[in-house]
This record gives sequence, C-alpha cells and structure tokens, in this order.
Amino acid sequence: TMGHFRKKKEHRQMVEQLQTRYLEQIQKHRVELDTLKVEQAKYLITQNPSPLKSVQRIENRESNLWERTPESPDFLDIRIGTGERPFLVELKVPEQKGYEENPLVTEAQNVKRDFNTIPNGHISISLKKNDVIGVVGNKEDRLNFIRIVTTQIMTHHAPNEVKIAAFYHEKEKKQWDWMRWLPHVWDEQRSMRFLSENQQDAQKLAEVLFTPLNMRRIYNSSAQADAKVPLIPMYVFFLSAREFLEDDPLTPMLLREGESVGASTFIFAEQRERLPMECDLVISLNGEDGELVETFSSSAENSGTTRASFKVDRLSFERCELGA
Repeated sequence: TMGHFRKKKEHRQMVEQLQTRYLEQIQKHRVELDTLKVEQAKYLITQNPSPLKSVQRIENRESNLWERTPESPDFLDIRIGTGERPFLVELKVPEQKGYEENPLVTEAQNVKRDFNTIPNGHISISLKKNDVIGVVGNKEDRLNFIRIVTTQIMTHHAPNEVKIAAFYHEKEKKQWDWMRWLPHVWDEQRSMRFLSENQQDAQKLAEVLFTPLNMRRIYNSSAQADAKVPLIPMYVFFLSAREFLEDDPLTPMLLREGESVGASTFIFAEQRERLPMECDLVISLNGEDGELVETFSSSAENSGTTRASFKVDRLSFERCELGA
C-alpha cells in the first residue's frame, strides 16, 4: 500500500514538473512573439509611413522616393490610417479533447488569441484590386482623405507610372490648388493639368482622358488580347463633382471597366445612399474614426461584405501646400 501511494505521489510530482516546464516554455514563446510583434510593427510603419513622414520624405528629397514600381507587390497600396493587422506568424496550437478542459491547452490557445493581430499597424487599400471606391463623410473629412491618399501616391509612385485626375467644384478650388504643383497631374507633354473645377473644363478633360483609356479597352478586348497593352500609367480619379460627368461616356467606363483600362476611381458623397452600386469598397469617415466595408460588387464568386474599423490618418491643407 505504501508503495502504491509513493508511486502516486511520484506520478503527481512528475505531472506537476511537466506542467511547470510547459508553462515556462509557453512564457518563453510569449517573449519571442512579443519581440516579433514589435519588429513587424516597425517594419510595416517604415514601409508605409504616415502622411506627415511622407511629406518630410519629399521635402528632404530622400533616395527612396517613388520606390514602388508596377512590378512591386505593394504598387498602389495606399495607407489611409492605422488599426489592427494580422500577425505574420501563424500559430498552430492543440485543440481541447474530451469533456474536461485541459488548462495547458487553454494556455496555448490564449497565446494564439493574444498574438492573432498587432495593434496600430497601417491600414491600406489596394487601388489595383479595387476599381471603384466610395468615400462617405463631411466636407472636411473628405478633403483630408484626398490629401492623405494623394500624399501616398506622390511619395511612393513615379509620375510616369501613376497619373492623378480630379473633378471638383470651383468653390473648393483653394483646397485643391496645392495639387497643381504635383508632376502626377500633368499630361506627358506638360501642356495640361488633369484638374477640373467646372462643367466646361470637366467635359474637355474627360474627352482628353477618355481617348487613351478607350484605346486600352478596345485593344485589350480584341482578338489580340493575349498581347495586352500595358496599363501604365495607371490613372487615379477623384470624382468630388461627379455630376460634371453625369452624361459623359467616361463615367460608365470608370465604373464598370476600371480594371481593363488601368483606372481606379474615388467617388465622394455625404451619405452612402448617394454612392453608385458599382463601389467595391466603401470608406466611411467620421473625424478620426473610419470604417472600411468591402462589398465585392464586381466579383460574383466573392459576394458578401467584410468590415474593419481604423483610425484615419490626418494631414492639414497647410502642410500639403508646403510639401508640394
């Protein structure tokens, strides 16, 4: 009998030792994962700097200006704010088995839960994957959004590879004038800026832009589609005054054929109901708070929605003027 109790005690002590070692190992992994988490966050922020740091990079004429090329995986990935991002290390942990909960398995599962995401990572949108993006918010929030997107484009992308075209109301002219000095808004001959502030100018600009985009569409949908026309430069459109193009053939092309012509379009409204149904992505702005909703309108096999909240980047008009 004494031998039985001794063996039982030894077994219990062995189990306790194993549990202690297991928990110590888990704690060691937590420290390692914490380090990786910090390194990932630093790397992502370095690769995707804030709008203010982007402007400073331009002012200092740093060597990494325009470093993203059409071959880069992050070409036209545009940072719009900060929030939770997936942790790059995928953790595999055991599952609970049986009716009783195993505390060691629970501890391992807690590690996976705690290291599923990283906080304060950059939140970005892909203008290569999303042809039509709706942006909802008040006037100041919309203008701030335009500033942060434009800053990201002009920092990371060369003007011969990405062009910006904007249609806006004359009463907002002052808030857009800083963009006049960007090389990305000029045509190849530097004879015309892709900026329009009234109906008459909008129709002229739309006609100029429709021609090369339509040539791409025609050629890439022809029998010779296996030798497709390169979609460079890519065109990014800001339609703040969409009514200027209400009956223009450029509008349906941008809404329905953006991918085939190499164009991505931002459409702005005060209420979501005023956005066209073709939006792949809807971004709602409310001061520093933003919500990103993917609608997958252009992809039948991916129907549905996903949502993500984020903190919107901010950049003042005055800072943009200095940077431009």
